[in-house]
Amino acid sequence: MLKAEFISQWLFKIARSNVDYAVELAKIVTGLAGKLAQAATEASTVIDIPWAISTLAKSVGDLVTAGLNTLLTVGQRFMDALGNIRDIATQVGDYSKLPGSQWPQAVRD
Repeated sequence: MLKAEFISQWLFKIARSNVDYAVELAKIVTGLAGKLAQAATEASTVIDIPWAISTLAKSVGDLVTAGLNTLLTVGQRFMDALGNIRDIATQVGDYSKLPGSQWPQAVRD
């Protein structure tokens, strides 16, 4: 029962981390869409085109920053995944409850 609880918590942590990552990516996309909409409204006349270009240039900088931050998050998620692999290997490799703390010989052969 303890292993089932451990696996359940482990899977939930992975799912929560995936949802958090998807939310961060969605924030980048919605932020960019907002900047594009702002630039489009600023470029309503020929005179306003330079301000629209300025808005888009800033948006590109913001997008690059967000992309690099997301890349850092990927690095963190990779380390978390390694930790999860270590945790699951520890749980799956725990043979202490088996006779002689190992699989029976018929299973090992």
